[in-house]
Amino acid sequence: MRYLFQRIVHNDGLWQHPSGGRLNSIFDKGYVADQGFAHEDWNFARDVSANGDAYGYCYYVPADPLGKFCIAFATYEGKGIWSLAGLYEKAVYDPEGASFDTEVVRKRAEQIVNLQRAGHIAGEYHKLSPSMVFDKLKDAQSDYRWRLHPQDIKPLAFSITIPSALLPTVGWHFSRPTEISANEYGAICRYARANSGNTVSTDYQDGGETEFPEGGKMQRQHYQLERNPAVVRIAKKAFHNRHGRFFCQVCNFDFHKAYGAIGANFIEAHHIVPVCEMGPGDKTKPGDMMMLCSNCHRMVHRIRPWQNSVSKLKALLAEVKEA
Repeated sequence: MRYLFQRIVHNDGLWQHPSGGRLNSIFDKGYVADQGFAHEDWNFARDVSANGDAYGYCYYVPADPLGKFCIAFATYEGKGIWSLAGLYEKAVYDPEGASFDTEVVRKRAEQIVNLQRAGHIAGEYHKLSPSMVFDKLKDAQSDYRWRLHPQDIKPLAFSITIPSALLPTVGWHFSRPTEISANEYGAICRYARANSGNTVSTDYQDGGETEFPEGGKMQRQHYQLERNPAVVRIAKKAFHNRHGRFFCQVCNFDFHKAYGAIGANFIEAHHIVPVCEMGPGDKTKPGDMMMLCSNCHRMVHRIRPWQNSVSKLKALLAEVKEA
């Protein structure tokens, strides 16, 4: 068995289908930013080919394509930070590619056409008719070369930030995976199992659903950081000294302007460092805090992967305003 660490594009549909809003993406350059989708958008869809196996997109030929592969797919968040999206286990490289049923190709073509009509597709698929999109996707089947049983596709319910201590030395590129050891792959899998599937519906302290998909324990640990009064006080003072007022660093909302005296000097402090990246004894620093309004603070807690979540929320708000 061989083990690979492979970059995959960001996708809001859990890689079951393409998702919108990625033209000119600030997170993934290249094909997905130019086209608005990528073929690995279906990597965890479990659609089967004529032989009963599932196929995932593979845009390269392994130097040694023989044998079985376990693959950890991860999105790159910048600055050396990666988030696990899902796993392939016991996959083989099939140079012939897939041969999906007509209905599978038609369903995928409809998904592209729907994005096309919503203005989320450009490049070579931009002005194609539905039948031409179907034909183009049918021709692309030969590039779906990772073959495996559907049950060996292991998507996560949400992407999980991989602690730097577990990361192999990998490049940020899409074109080639990094071969890793069985121990490295196993450590990533164990961490994923320990930190997924723990969602709860009860609140933490102040009503509403738990904001963290990892569950209440992670939320409590994070809130302990954000509610360190000494650090929050220093961070807020530095922000006010710099800007002369408090405002949300995502949406620019100013409580004082909106509510008058009752909103004066009110803002919430958000801790931007993931709990998983903090070691025993690590201290919260004022520079780790950002100022957010209550709405943006709750929403940024829900974004996964965690890294650059403030930038992602800004991009989301910009997209909503343009729609």
